[in-house]
Amino acid sequence: MPLKIVAWRERWFWGILAFVATMGVVFMPREMYPGDPVTVREETRAILLHGELVVEPFVAKHYAETQEKGQYVVEHPTNGRSYSKYGSMLAFAYILPMAAEWFIEGDLPAFASPRRVIYLNAFNILMSLLIAASLYRTARRFDAAPWVAAVFVGL
Repeated sequence: MPLKIVAWRERWFWGILAFVATMGVVFMPREMYPGDPVTVREETRAILLHGELVVEPFVAKHYAETQEKGQYVVEHPTNGRSYSKYGSMLAFAYILPMAAEWFIEGDLPAFASPRRVIYLNAFNILMSLLIAASLYRTARRFDAAPWVAAVFVGL
């Protein structure tokens, strides 16, 4: 059975996805930035492990001892629980990569684990590919030439 020759417009599509994936791998961070994102991921960890949208008490205590009050975590005045000051949407955004880590590794350690950066980077590349594909298809729907759509996504 002969190999099917891919049409040029499909070559542009797969080429731009290969470009986006390559850039994602080349510029992938080696370590996680400490600070704000760690707090949000701790809230995600609590969602996955306990089903609650809170920052666990030992994490809040750690922040209270090492950071300025209210810098990353706020305490609810009525119930005394601590929450990330960045809201819940970011916590839900981290559910997929952290659930994958929990499922594959078997545990979900507090704060930043060295292996978590791999899951976050893979998720970032996956989301970048989905966005690039969506932008390419949108540009093509507006009758842009395949190479124009690829340049639009690449820039």
